[in-house]
Amino acid sequence: MDAVQGGHLEVARALLAHGADPSASRHSDGQTALMQASRPGHTDVVRLNLDHSADPNQAQHSDGCTALMDAAHSGELGVSRLLLTRGADPNALVFEKQTSALMLAASWGHEEVVRLLVCFGAGIDGEDHFGQRLWPNQSQGMPRSTQRGRAGRSGHDAGRAHHHRQRRGMNAL
Repeated sequence: MDAVQGGHLEVARALLAHGADPSASRHSDGQTALMQASRPGHTDVVRLNLDHSADPNQAQHSDGCTALMDAAHSGELGVSRLLLTRGADPNALVFEKQTSALMLAASWGHEEVVRLLVCFGAGIDGEDHFGQRLWPNQSQGMPRSTQRGRAGRSGHDAGRAHHHRQRRGMNAL
């Protein structure tokens, strides 16, 4: 896993050539080599794992996060595009939070990744664990106003900080 996370293509190639399973997960969190290479944007290592039958929709055991969610969260456009063209589900949800790759990309302001996900059919009518919707009124096709506050819902500063980042990203749409 360290070779993959570090983007060491030749080491990853050698491991796979000697029978390493690209779908094997590490420890108890269930992260795979594909997930490890997706977040930092190691496109060549992601491609290599996909070429060796890594499942782009395999989710972590701990929370349901996929390689596409990792790439979207980090704003990795190339990796996101590669995963989507290889069959990654743009509408998969993290188990507990009901958060999608689109919501993660929007919450961190990764506008190009958001546009890519929408082009690949990501649903824009979802709602996250805060009750936040990307588009409150489908007929208007406009993002929610930034004036509406949510301080009472989150219950702590970290939740409010996440909310403000999420608003900023959604308004980029």
